[in-house]
Amino acid sequence: MTDLMKTLEVSDYSEVPRALMEKITSKQANAFFEKFKNENRDGDILRDFFQERYAARKDLKQDYTPDCLGKLINELTGDSAKVLDMCAGTGALTIHGSQNAEFFCEELNGDVIPFLLFNLAIRNMKATVLKKNVLTGEIIAKYSVAKGDKYGVVSKDNI
Repeated sequence: MTDLMKTLEVSDYSEVPRALMEKITSKQANAFFEKFKNENRDGDILRDFFQERYAARKDLKQDYTPDCLGKLINELTGDSAKVLDMCAGTGALTIHGSQNAEFFCEELNGDVIPFLLFNLAIRNMKATVLKKNVLTGEIIAKYSVAKGDKYGVVSKDNI
């Protein structure tokens, strides 16, 4: 069992997205984020866990953006007031952006959205996250990350 699974108190990989969403949307979310305070926040903290267990690497050759590309793209594009990250995955492009920007992230995979929200909230980034099919435009769910004192506050919004 991995450290993340122990922290979430789950014994099966399939339980991680649900348990992670419960933790980051609970009243005890800040205490949960504190458990990761010593992690290197220069990169995507949970991407490797997600990619190894949930990404369709063998069937679809699916990989998530490495931190070096996230940093490079954000250096090339510079600071912006508003940023759209379509097919956001775990947020590797977004988390390297300006902490003052407002982010709009779109992702279809419901299993990855808790990881994306975690990455935004632990960095206290203001964001709107849509579970959305970017090809058809269908919006399935909407989440917000509001700036908090130390960590972002995650909520599910009505659509």
